[in-house]
Amino acid sequence: MLQVQFYPREVKQDGNWNQLAGPENSVSPLTIRQAAYLFDAHFAKETNVTLPQIESFEPWLYVMAGSLKLLGKS
Repeated sequence: MLQVQFYPREVKQDGNWNQLAGPENSVSPLTIRQAAYLFDAHFAKETNVTLPQIESFEPWLYVMAGSLKLLGKS
């Protein structure tokens, strides 16, 4: 069965990770049928952040625009 989900959200540049999607048993606003969680964030320049940590999951980071330093390295 094909299901389409919509999630109206306000994009904020507040330095927080926003959980967008997750497995069926998660509290995410959108459900995906994978063992994965999807977060979105919009940060101001020179913001220090920590990746979201979920037990038994490994983080994967993709930067769509801009650049970052990871552990002090570009």
